[in-house]
Amino acid sequence: MTKVTIIAGGHSVQSRLTGVLQHIQQHLTINGIDVHIIQVHQLPSSALIRADFSNEEIVKAIELVNESDGVIVLTPVYKASFSGI
Repeated sequence: MTKVTIIAGGHSVQSRLTGVLQHIQQHLTINGIDVHIIQVHQLPSSALIRADFSNEEIVKAIELVNESDGVIVLTPVYKASFSGI
């Protein structure tokens, strides 16, 4: 089965970006694609700041991406600039 990971770079699960994410997820699922979602803001910030690639949650996220046939990255845009997340 085809596997796609969506990486969401928003700062909240409840945002306009979530609507886009849900639309993409629904479309892919209807077409028989296995979808996994990584909400970057829910990953441990200290591990992200220190680039701690041994952190268990970071390792799991990396494995999801490595095992995927495709990756979609979503980020909000603020005044023509994307989020730092």
